[in-house]
Amino acid sequence: MRILNILFLIIGNQVFGQPTTGTIDQQSLFGQVIIIDSIFFQALNNCDLKTYESFLTDDFEFYHDRGGLTKSRAAEMKSMASFCGEQRQRQKLRRELIRESVEVSAIKDFGAVQTGRHRFFLVIDDKTEKVIEEAKFTNVWQKQSTGWKLSRVISYDHKPLSQVTLADTALDQYTGKYQMARDRVLIITRNQKLLGVKDGDWGADLYPESNSKFYLDHGNVQFEFIQGQKGLVEKVIIYENGTQVEQGTRKR
Repeated sequence: MRILNILFLIIGNQVFGQPTTGTIDQQSLFGQVIIIDSIFFQALNNCDLKTYESFLTDDFEFYHDRGGLTKSRAAEMKSMASFCGEQRQRQKLRRELIRESVEVSAIKDFGAVQTGRHRFFLVIDDKTEKVIEEAKFTNVWQKQSTGWKLSRVISYDHKPLSQVTLADTALDQYTGKYQMARDRVLIITRNQKLLGVKDGDWGADLYPESNSKFYLDHGNVQFEFIQGQKGLVEKVIIYENGTQVEQGTRKR
């Protein structure tokens, strides 16, 4: 985090210290927005809430196609505190900008608007990541005397992504009910190009990792489906952090 703070100060002298009025050429504007985008989302990736909050305007608004409207900096930070809670401290997410998708345009006497696409990855360890989602975004940046601030965010068209894509027929073979320990029944359904898992009141999507193995989007948990001698799926084995934690038999 010390390195990030030093980088923030160095770039601040080069970018944030520029006057808030006057004309900025398009190439310079694009470069400035790419830099602040990088620092802001590095704070998101690291759950550095102090740095994250420092970028938000007092009247910040966040429009999310799934989460709805978050209407204030305080409300956003409350949401981020939950997002960066115990689960995310144990299992990190990483946002990656698709740079070739980015467009930046000036807003006269205010700042700039940035549009583009980005992807999100589940970070398993230093060597392993698993893609889970891609989305479009629009950021409205305001250039204040203290530097660039994020005024409005629109995040939309969220689409799940997985490491592999399976045909519908391949996914259908895993659907059904699986008898687990303690009289629990695990229900597997198909959710477009993913599988859905339901265990009582809990439910989640399963992303294909191979022809027979799937992963959750919020932890290092894998579901492996095992075929019997007749080629039919007979059981599911669940792993957490690479260790088998339970298994169930498919009900006929």
